[in-house]
Amino acid sequence: MRYAFFCLVALCLAGCSSATNQAETANILLTNSFETVSGWLPDDQTATLTHEQAHSGRTALKVDDAHEYSLTYSKPLEYFHLTLPVKLRVTAWVLRPSAQAYASLVISVTDPAAPSAPALLWQDIKLNEAGNSYGKWEKVSQVVTLPVGLQNTHKLSLYLWRTGSGAATYLDDIQVSREP
Repeated sequence: MRYAFFCLVALCLAGCSSATNQAETANILLTNSFETVSGWLPDDQTATLTHEQAHSGRTALKVDDAHEYSLTYSKPLEYFHLTLPVKLRVTAWVLRPSAQAYASLVISVTDPAAPSAPALLWQDIKLNEAGNSYGKWEKVSQVVTLPVGLQNTHKLSLYLWRTGSGAATYLDDIQVSREP
């Protein structure tokens, strides 16, 4: 009898856990560990993909004195969801080998119909202010409120930008999710 009771409790807890995980997973709009990018791009565009350091897998993005900007992820907002979210949470893992590694993870939204117009949204996560751990991977996360009036055709872009010295900064396992 006790065994049956414990099995029932375990099944209920597993069901609750599964429902919670499904709700969290439903909000994820983008996730990338940069493993699948390699090989899909011409060699001249993959200079910021590296196997030197990675949080998971073998590949990460890198900016340094030779590369001010990393590869850019860019997709129309309609790609992510049927309805435009009001807020997004951008999460990534960052490795800064030293205090001289200055970089930002940039989140922007632009109108492809007006390429010379200013960005509709431009926000950065200053990685040198996000923490003071050097030589180890650190999780960064920020909520971004999208401006009112965005269209499905507007493009969301994400990239790593070296904002200071030439010291390397690495980024891996980026995720964008809908924030309730």
